[in-house]
Amino acid sequence: MLSEGIGEILTELSPLPTKSVLLVKPNVDVSTGTVYKAYDALSEEEIHHPDTDQLLDYVTKGDWDALLRETSNVLEDVTAPMEKSIPEIEKELRERGAKGTMMSGSGPTVFGLFVNPKAAQEAYEEMRFGSCASLAKQVYLTSFYNRRENQGVK
Repeated sequence: MLSEGIGEILTELSPLPTKSVLLVKPNVDVSTGTVYKAYDALSEEEIHHPDTDQLLDYVTKGDWDALLRETSNVLEDVTAPMEKSIPEIEKELRERGAKGTMMSGSGPTVFGLFVNPKAAQEAYEEMRFGSCASLAKQVYLTSFYNRRENQGVK
């Protein structure tokens, strides 16, 4: 969904072909207040705002690779330097097949979007039990709820 206004205006968009979402919360917590304070201290030139119109165009065209490559979280530029495991987790997820990775909200949780459910399961096991387990406090494997697919509409 595209959320506009203060979140009350919702427009249905084409569903992502993503099959699995892996959520990884690092072993640290970050203060939302600290993140927003650091963000507010940035100059407009220091903030990389995603081009929402371009992202919506990618959705309309079904150019998922471009969408996942260009999507970003402006707060990640503030939080990632505070917590070095954020970019490290993203790197590990991409190396294990995530088509896109990003920090959620003000952090520090990172998510990876997977088209291949087997790759997602393997990444889950590596992040939860394998050599990357020291990076994560919590790891969850889930999927998007797609109302159209669940209602039999393609």
